[in-house]
Amino acid sequence: QWISTIKEAEPGSLTEEEQSWLADHGKMRLGIASTWAPFEFFDANGVFSGVSSDYVRILTKWLGVTLTPQEGLTWAEVLEKARNKEIDVISAIVQTPERSEYLHFTKPYISLPMMVVTREDSPYIQGIKDLKDKTIAVVREYVTQGYLEEDHPDQKLLLLDSLEEVLTAVSEGRADALVENMAVVGFVSKKLGITNLRAAAATPYFFELSYGVRKDWPELMPILEKALAAFSDQEKGLILDKWL
Repeated sequence: QWISTIKEAEPGSLTEEEQSWLADHGKMRLGIASTWAPFEFFDANGVFSGVSSDYVRILTKWLGVTLTPQEGLTWAEVLEKARNKEIDVISAIVQTPERSEYLHFTKPYISLPMMVVTREDSPYIQGIKDLKDKTIAVVREYVTQGYLEEDHPDQKLLLLDSLEEVLTAVSEGRADALVENMAVVGFVSKKLGITNLRAAAATPYFFELSYGVRKDWPELMPILEKALAAFSDQEKGLILDKWL
């Protein structure tokens, strides 16, 4: 019933051209980070869930379109399919220069701080610079990989296909640390029964999450911007509170 508290009014008025474009593109393929709970994931029944899913549910109701999450894909595969226009929209993605070559990006609608996470028995650290002789586990093609490769080019990275693999690698000692949002770490750790990880240090990084749209669909951009602008801070907080 929580969704009933979100206003029923549609976003700022769409032009006739925008309405016509939506009518011609009513079924869209949605790319998601399918193991990034509680922001995006498939639950035990295979239902698209998380913070992102509620945004998608409301947006599709407002706009009268269908956004179908593509299942069984790693994040690297999601990006590859987006490059090839086999995915139309990505619901939670950080803009980078490389990704901007094949995607348009809305303004960010959520900002999530990243922390360094280590095992509880690991030595005290002040930041990523203290891990220069250690291994950081990251999900392949996550923006975290790009940040670390750019700012810490000599840092040893263990590239894996899912966040569950990353947390397990650190927990079992195959890597020394990871960089992630703590809500995500807590949610996934609980699911996996991992109890030996802790927030060790702050980072300068944030997940500034936007919608990504295939490059040849610029018409969708002003439509999504209007729709995302229709969410008040209170409504965004309500969605976050539900999952966090």
